[in-house]
Amino acid sequence: MSLTKVLWSPINSDKFLSYCGTKINLYNVIKYEEKIGSHGTQGKILSEDSVAVPQGEQLEINLLKTVEWCPKPEHDDVIACGLVNGKVQLRSFDKDSNSDLVDKEFVPRHPRHCLYLFWNHMDSSLLAEGLDKSRNDSCILIWNVKSGGEYERQRYSSNTSESSSIYKPFLEIGNYNDMTASFSWFRKDSRLFVCGMNNRHLRIYDLRDAKEPKQSTTTKLINGVVTDPKNQNRIASFHENNVSVWDTRHFDKPILTLQEPKNIVKLRWCPTRNGFLGVLYRESTSVKLYDIRHTPQGIDELEPNYIDRTISPNNGGQYVTAFNWHPKQENRLLIACTNGAIKDMIVHERIPVIFSPQFHITWGNGKKLVDQELKSTDISLLMKERASKGYGLQSDHVFHNVQLVKEDAKLYGMWRWLSLSHDMVEEPKSQGQSYKHSGVYHLMDFNKGSTMKYQSFQYTDGSTGTKYFMRQYLSEERDKVLQLCGWGNSDNTEGLNLFLKELHKNGQTSKAAAIALFNLKFGQTIEILSGKYRHQTEDSTMMNAVAMAISGYSEDKQTLWRKTCSALLHKLTDPYLRAIFAFLSCEKDNYQEILDMKDLNLCDRVAFAALYLSDSKLQEFMESLIKEVKENGDLDGLLLTGLTSDGIDLLQRHLDRTGDIQTVALAIVYSLPCDITKEDKEKVVMWIQCYREMLDRWQLWHYRAKLDIIWHQNDTSTRVPSQAFISCNFCGKSIACNLPMVQRSLPFMSGPMAANFNRPKVTCCPGCRKPLPRCALCLTNLGTPSGTGLYHHKEKLGKSTSVSNKLRHILRYRVVPS
Repeated sequence: MSLTKVLWSPINSDKFLSYCGTKINLYNVIKYEEKIGSHGTQGKILSEDSVAVPQGEQLEINLLKTVEWCPKPEHDDVIACGLVNGKVQLRSFDKDSNSDLVDKEFVPRHPRHCLYLFWNHMDSSLLAEGLDKSRNDSCILIWNVKSGGEYERQRYSSNTSESSSIYKPFLEIGNYNDMTASFSWFRKDSRLFVCGMNNRHLRIYDLRDAKEPKQSTTTKLINGVVTDPKNQNRIASFHENNVSVWDTRHFDKPILTLQEPKNIVKLRWCPTRNGFLGVLYRESTSVKLYDIRHTPQGIDELEPNYIDRTISPNNGGQYVTAFNWHPKQENRLLIACTNGAIKDMIVHERIPVIFSPQFHITWGNGKKLVDQELKSTDISLLMKERASKGYGLQSDHVFHNVQLVKEDAKLYGMWRWLSLSHDMVEEPKSQGQSYKHSGVYHLMDFNKGSTMKYQSFQYTDGSTGTKYFMRQYLSEERDKVLQLCGWGNSDNTEGLNLFLKELHKNGQTSKAAAIALFNLKFGQTIEILSGKYRHQTEDSTMMNAVAMAISGYSEDKQTLWRKTCSALLHKLTDPYLRAIFAFLSCEKDNYQEILDMKDLNLCDRVAFAALYLSDSKLQEFMESLIKEVKENGDLDGLLLTGLTSDGIDLLQRHLDRTGDIQTVALAIVYSLPCDITKEDKEKVVMWIQCYREMLDRWQLWHYRAKLDIIWHQNDTSTRVPSQAFISCNFCGKSIACNLPMVQRSLPFMSGPMAANFNRPKVTCCPGCRKPLPRCALCLTNLGTPSGTGLYHHKEKLGKSTSVSNKLRHILRYRVVPS
């Protein structure tokens, strides 16, 4: 049989009662582990960690209609039971209760159905009862359950002091023939209550003058009226499937109306949470909750702001018959279902989260505010750590920025390309050419054609091979590709040797040996592997074995050496050692195995392709690589794309995958100027602005200012005109703009007197002729330049002047924003 009502105890946080028909049960809520140890298998499972154990004896009361729990601490076991005949009985679950209220009975003048009972939460001696209408009696009776109450006007009308029946109510509300549908006390004022009357009125009464209502409004929504415990002026009521929220300060119409799919059964405000209204409608498997954030008041025309959600007990699709909020514990809800099951649930708040620029995450948990510092390795933490160390601000030596990201091979490759690309940008200026960080693919002119040249290995003794020749392709564009890859020009062996020594210094012996071999330096390859430049941490045994194996190389293609190397090639773990043996054992210029080695650095694969692939194959190889790096967001791909439309797509993909706006913005800043479309220009400016704002939020203003200087130096289109000038206090006109004209009106002088005479003495504003204020110390007029020959210097002030000198120059005057 389904439960009619469930009620938490207003005093004991772990007790509740339920009743169905004529039976009332009391339960004590304990943890699930305690149940197993001391209570066996009795009780109802409320949740995963709690169970309800029956407490005391079951009460069975004939003609039971409704139940309410006494809110007074000394009578925590006393309940009021309303009967079908209108009588109210005070009962207790404890047979040995010492309460003087137990077994009292309150009898109306005419027997009628009891519709509801409500205790006054502030004056618990007052109990309100609602009754069916009668032609000769009021429909609302206020009983004083104990003598000595605040509003007691007369003693109980019983013949003897031992009598337990009381016939005279403390107060009668309503005229004869009036009907009542609902009732609720105001929590913060025990003298006020609201009730629904005659199917068309909501009335607010004051116990001090209860003859006429204090306020009244006409509406059909008079059922289930409840006052908000957290807001004295807010009440809610319903009619059929409509719910209305009222403000007693503007009682002529509801401030919010909600509609449900079926007729409403019950409303309840949460007593621990402001604006939380629970709604239950017929044949519902869940409780609807409305989180009312804002309701308009008075002439406020704003739309009501609320969020709705549903709380389901997950009880096999059973209908919910009753629910009750816990009076003390936040957002705790008791739900009863048609199969008799009871669920104890916590309504979890929607968690508002805010992320501090100082890497603290703060969120609201009910009434608590939780703040926690992020200690995990997050991309934002990593970006701030880099920025605070000056990452990306080495504009004079671009490659020095890589010192902070040595551990990241992708960033290392990006800064290496930017450094080499900057060198190439500066180089063509003397040759009347232009290169704008466009990448190696756009450097190539595949229709022009390259020169094919046959080269042979150079051995240790200086001799060259005579049997086997390698086919290489040479052109001016291919030389630039090799230069951007770090291999140097094909005719400049000095640049290659410097690069190989750098690799030795960094402990990359296998890579140095492979690149030397690809450049046909066979003897130098053996010297590198045999230990001439080897790093101390490398495996000397492996390198010596490889050097010994290579030294047995024969140019004869049919030798056993070639066959053995081809068989053992894939057993090597070092990609560059595998590339060495693949290069020596390949046939008919088939280098596909080397080009497909993705664990080789992309720049080395591109450089190798630029040496050994024909124009058509090189174009095909580069286009396939561009497609691959764009899909993966691989920063190494900037070597191919540069800052073109393909490069912007690559950076966008990298940003989507990593969230590293810092790297993307710095790559853009150091790649300017460039040839990109208007749409791409807007995108890259947005990236830079996002990084600038991030630096400001981190309070790294000096770093942001330095970034701005580098940005505007590289991209002249973003330079901002001067925004400060010397202003007159009276007319507001600029004084500085007239000073060069004053100087030009002076006669030309030279020699010792020129320094003093050529400094004009300005005493008044050139615009309004009002006197200019003087310095309190030296009595010099405002606007008079300090120093000698300042105007000649100012006219010549240009790009070569440092930012600090510009600032020092401006701060000699009082400046205002233009």
